[in-house]
Amino acid sequence: MRKALLAAALGTLAACSDATSPSLSTTGKSPRLTLASGNNTVTVTESSIARQAEDTPPAKSWVFYTRNVATGTFRVGPSTTPLGNGSFEVSTPASGDKGSLFNFDHVGTKLADVDAISYDTYRSAGNAQQVTALNIQVDFNGPDVSGGFTTLVFEPVYNTAQGAVANDTWQHWDAYDAGNAVWWSSKSIPGVCEFNCFVSWNTIVGNNPDATILGGFGINQGSGNETLVASVDALKLGYSGNSVTYNFEDNACHFTTSGSTMTLNGDCVTTSTISIPNGFTLDGDGHSITAMDPASGHFTGAVITNAGASANVINLTVTASGLSDVCDGGTDRLRGIMFDGASGSITGNTVTGVRQGLSGCQEGNAIEARNAPFAGETGPIDMHPDVSVTISNNTVNNYQKNGITVNGAVVANVTGNIVTGDGSIS
Repeated sequence: MRKALLAAALGTLAACSDATSPSLSTTGKSPRLTLASGNNTVTVTESSIARQAEDTPPAKSWVFYTRNVATGTFRVGPSTTPLGNGSFEVSTPASGDKGSLFNFDHVGTKLADVDAISYDTYRSAGNAQQVTALNIQVDFNGPDVSGGFTTLVFEPVYNTAQGAVANDTWQHWDAYDAGNAVWWSSKSIPGVCEFNCFVSWNTIVGNNPDATILGGFGINQGSGNETLVASVDALKLGYSGNSVTYNFEDNACHFTTSGSTMTLNGDCVTTSTISIPNGFTLDGDGHSITAMDPASGHFTGAVITNAGASANVINLTVTASGLSDVCDGGTDRLRGIMFDGASGSITGNTVTGVRQGLSGCQEGNAIEARNAPFAGETGPIDMHPDVSVTISNNTVNNYQKNGITVNGAVVANVTGNIVTGDGSIS
């Protein structure tokens, strides 16, 4: 009787995990990734992924698919993460919500060659049984036979030997476990019934020796998981003796503030201008800030600018990647580091690649210090007090318009910089 009750309970949970459908795997497939020798680590950030509605062809090798109001966020933490300082957090507030983060680089890999699958989870909110699952979209009868789609699902709740799911702690799940990890299938396949058969990885492979990865490999938080909030990191897949571990990192810009110094915590991406509070120093600590276009519209203005009457920027690399070739005017013009009406220093930085490709737009100054009045302006001089700026020991190259510009009522000390232009321009 207890076995029957357990099987019924497990069957109910499996059905609620809501495995992915075949339409994700039948179009937009990328060629199989060739793993480098050994254990490799690849960092995945917001810029790595496409965000799409479920059941749409993948636009990138990584796609976060959603249904209803599920969300997925690259974040710092929670707590001390298994790799780096970030993770990917999925939230499914209602029972019909669904979020899946899938990678499509492993299409064509034989399941018989797989020798490592694992991931780590941190459940911040949810019931006592569920946490984010693993999905692999599979052609169970191999590429030489038509049909054969299923989704294989690993859920920690069915792998009781690895411990119970707990809140507020990182937990490691071995979804291979020398072939003994327990999986289920979204469709009936040889040796495995639909949904309610919980079998080992070795059982699946033994009964389906030609099975290959057909589509996505990744994490899935499906319907029936209302109020579940869970983070994932260190997603690993290995085959033929080599492996890749995906390190999910928040690549937004974060700073640690001490006194009047804000120190950049790591390399990051911004889609809008970062402003330095009045009187503060931005210390890049050797890291980089990369400007990228936002999801809608395009990047405008300076990458770094002042918010008040004084600021300093030191030890920072400022660059840009893939900016749209759209011309703007005034303060919306692209710049790397711009002081507008502010005194201070820009010292020991690298500003490179601040440009919109091979653009003719009259913007893209690497470093600019400006202050009214400008040429042709009139008015009482005391309305425009001079600002004093030091621009020293910076490296500037691959800019769009000017390397270093000083404009208007600025007293500037420009010394020790290395500015490399493009040479003769036709």
